[in-house]
Amino acid sequence: MVDRSYENFPSFEKWNRREKMYQFLEPFYEITNMIFGSSYPTSNLYFMEIWNIQLIIEENLMNEDVILKTMALNMKDKF
Repeated sequence: MVDRSYENFPSFEKWNRREKMYQFLEPFYEITNMIFGSSYPTSNLYFMEIWNIQLIIEENLMNEDVILKTMALNMKDKF
C-alpha cells in the first residue's frame, strides 16, 4: 500500500545516516537493558559491559562520519 499524498519522505542519505546511528547506539541500549534490567547485576557482568562501552567509543573516535566521531568524542569526555 502506498500513500500518494505522502510528500516528505527521507532521502537515501537520511536513511543511511539513520542506519549508522542505529548501529552506533544499539549496543548502548542493549547494555543499559542488561545492567539495569537485572535484579542483581554482578561486578563481572558490569565490568565487561562498561569495557564494551569503552571499546565502542574508542572504535568510533576514528569514524569517517563526522557526526558519529563528534558523538564519540563527547561520550569519551563524559565517560
